[in-house]
Amino acid sequence: AVLYKWATLHCSASSLKNYEYPGGGAENLVPRNSLIVEREPAWWGDAFINIPADNSGLPLGASTGVIFKTRGPLFNTYVYQDILGHSTFVIRDRPLALGGSHKIMRCDGEGPSYVFSEGS
Repeated sequence: AVLYKWATLHCSASSLKNYEYPGGGAENLVPRNSLIVEREPAWWGDAFINIPADNSGLPLGASTGVIFKTRGPLFNTYVYQDILGHSTFVIRDRPLALGGSHKIMRCDGEGPSYVFSEGS
């Protein structure tokens, strides 16, 4: 629980009030088509760069943000930080679910949370 709290420290509705969400807008948060590129792992965790792409999967420009992975004893937490340094959504593993399962939540508290499970 401590590592999850640390990973999501800057994920709050108050920090995103009246925010413009560069890269994907307030609805999608990230570009509709994106490439996720893994960076070299670090001792504190992993990071994945989000790059906008066209419908063929070719890169269109510079990175719109980074997904940071924080390892935990029971589950991993992923936080997307846009190019202005704001955390906009969180993905966390669901260790008690059968198969691979993840929960996705917006940091601004808008809209529903989503659960994606293996085989769904």
